[in-house]
Amino acid sequence: MIYTAIAVPIKVGFGEQDSVEMILFDTAVDTCFLIDLVLQFFSALERPDGTYEIRHDKIAIRYLKLWFWIDFFSSVPTQILELINDDKAELGDVRLE
Repeated sequence: MIYTAIAVPIKVGFGEQDSVEMILFDTAVDTCFLIDLVLQFFSALERPDGTYEIRHDKIAIRYLKLWFWIDFFSSVPTQILELINDDKAELGDVRLE
């Protein structure tokens, strides 16, 4: 998270182009976040009385109500989406004559 908190503002602020290595590293970081997102559905929750909730339906409902959407949108691999968008833009410029 420290890497993301530092790297994203620098990339946005200075508009730097990513190298292939940085795209792969960013994708690896996003993959870790996605794995964490999935694991959250299987992590027990502590109740106020000190016991743990282990029923997956209760865990999933609570996660979906609170942190899921923040985790999901922060895990989206934006650099890959940018590459796909750039490829589509380049293909759109090509005219068949």
